[in-house]
Amino acid sequence: MNSFNWNPGTLMETSGYYWRTCTLHTGVKLDIFTIIGEESLSCDDINKKLNADQRGLSMLLNALSSMELLNKKDDTYTNSQAALSFLSKTSKQYIGFYDHASLSSHEFLAQNGSGHP
Repeated sequence: MNSFNWNPGTLMETSGYYWRTCTLHTGVKLDIFTIIGEESLSCDDINKKLNADQRGLSMLLNALSSMELLNKKDDTYTNSQAALSFLSKTSKQYIGFYDHASLSSHEFLAQNGSGHP
């Protein structure tokens, strides 16, 4: 049996997956990708629809940008093509309904890409 070669780099990389997952789930649950849609919006514009904590929202948008799910130019954000295709509720390919806590993997696969739970 082959054993995985753990080292400080692989341990740090693995520990970071949790935060990436939290960031993605928060963006989906707040409908960030749907709110932005095909527009280019500032944090203030997005917050007018969410009424969230301004600092927290700014940090979330910057984190989603660092994950390349959003594109940031100056003080505005646009969806990446992947986010627009898979994380905006206006897309026929939307998969944001997938909630790890409520759907098992076999239930998800059984949906056959219907776009609905």
